[in-house]
Amino acid sequence: MQYLSIKNTGIIKTDIAQRMSLFIPILASIFIFKEDISNLKYIALLIGFLSIGFILKKEDNSNIKTKYSFLYLVFVFFGFGIIDICFKQVALYSTTPYTTTLFFIFCMALILSVIFYGSYLKIINQSFIITKKTVLFGSLIGVLNFMNIYFYLNAHKAFSSNPTVVFAGMNYGVILLGTLIGYFYFKEKLSKLNILGLLLSVISIGLLIYSQLSS
Repeated sequence: MQYLSIKNTGIIKTDIAQRMSLFIPILASIFIFKEDISNLKYIALLIGFLSIGFILKKEDNSNIKTKYSFLYLVFVFFGFGIIDICFKQVALYSTTPYTTTLFFIFCMALILSVIFYGSYLKIINQSFIITKKTVLFGSLIGVLNFMNIYFYLNAHKAFSSNPTVVFAGMNYGVILLGTLIGYFYFKEKLSKLNILGLLLSVISIGLLIYSQLSS
């Protein structure tokens, strides 16, 4: 669904929808996991959401519009939010090692992806093409994604009573690191608002860490 969202709405709008999905797990932390969130955490989250808006405030030149394009953004928003909650549940209640659990999750995701993407290609009359490059980079992304989720689950287990720190810390950290890599490696331009957003994200993460250490 993320692929379709990027294709039909553009990468910037999709990225915003993905990051703003943080609202869902944070609401789950309060109403489902019954986390006692301090005022300092609320301030950190507010600063963090502001940083997301400033960092992702970029001109979208994709000019991609379809009749139901907003639906793809809705699916991305709810999809990523629900996935975060599910990973939290896996970290808390899984009786098997993380590696085993993730292996089955990735296998199921692969099967569903092949079925979904294959059906999509059939509808638009395109063939399924696999090259050495796609296998190589796909495998690299898969390994990195596996390790990301593995440590994400460990973080949820270590901070089981404070899921907000994990939810927010990961999202803000990913945006911060991704933006820095884009600037230094891919030579992307940053506006004053983008730079302000980076500073706010650092402050937000620092406040979240401080709130955790002081609790």
